[in-house]
Amino acid sequence: MNCPVCKSFELMPTNLESDLSALKCDNCGGKWIRGAAYWKWLEAHPNLPERQVEDTGLTLAEPGMPIDCPECRFRLVKYLVGHGFSFTLDHCQGCKGIWLDRNEWEALKARNLHDDVNSMLTAFWQDEAQKEVRKKRMEKIYIGR
Repeated sequence: MNCPVCKSFELMPTNLESDLSALKCDNCGGKWIRGAAYWKWLEAHPNLPERQVEDTGLTLAEPGMPIDCPECRFRLVKYLVGHGFSFTLDHCQGCKGIWLDRNEWEALKARNLHDDVNSMLTAFWQDEAQKEVRKKRMEKIYIGR
């Protein structure tokens, strides 16, 4: 299976957690988590409380271009993470897999949001994330004036 971003690099098996397997692109650093694997991992782990905003120092990659699912070739849908993060997760509506660009898993884990990926795919979470984006945009406009 090839990387949906790089296209020509093959995804290699890796472990995000001791009991959560994924496929990783050695070129761009992106990770593909199969939906079933994430849900199985989530069932075995309690929901951790979110940590406060902190600078993780991680360089995030957000190509911004539409990408196709490496498994079933559906177009991946972008979901805002919110909660102080400006990046998006890419989710496949077909096979339910999740694409994370370089260091996104690590950034989510640093804030204990890695166990909330399923919630990020809901309309409620997306509404709140959109409100956060609008609020930041309006604050920027007011400060500029």
